[in-house]
Amino acid sequence: MPALIVKRMMALALLVAGCATQAPEPAGPPTFTAIYEMLYPRATKYQCNFCHGLPANEKSNGMLSTGMDQATAYTALVGMPSTGAMCQGLVLVTPGDPDASLWFQKFFDPPCGDRMPLAGAKLNAAQLDQVRTWILEGAQDN
Repeated sequence: MPALIVKRMMALALLVAGCATQAPEPAGPPTFTAIYEMLYPRATKYQCNFCHGLPANEKSNGMLSTGMDQATAYTALVGMPSTGAMCQGLVLVTPGDPDASLWFQKFFDPPCGDRMPLAGAKLNAAQLDQVRTWILEGAQDN
C-alpha cells in the first residue's frame, strides 16, 4: 500500500508541475528576494516549493528541503552541501562561483541527478542570468 501512495504522489507532482505555466520573468536587480519570488510562486506552486517545500527525503526532493519561506530557503541553499545520495557533498550555492554551485548547475546541466525543475519548463536565459549574477555577486540574503 505505501508504494501505491508514493506512486500516486509522484504522478500528482508531475501532473501539477507539467500543467503550470512558465515561471515569471525576473524583475529588478539579482537579489535573493527576486529569485525566490521567481522560483517559488505560491499561487501556482509551479517550481521549487512543490517538491522542495516538503520535508527532506530521497524520493521527492533529493534530500533538499527549502521549507515554505524565503529565510528557510536561503539557509538551506547558501554554503550548504547536498545530502542527497546522488550529489552528496557538492555545495548547493557557493557565493561568487556559480560554476561550483550545484543548485545553479541543476537548472541546465547537472553533474548528478536530474535537471530542475523536474517536470516543468526549463528556466530561460534571463532567469538563468538572474541566478548566475546573484551567485557571482556573493549570493547575499537580500
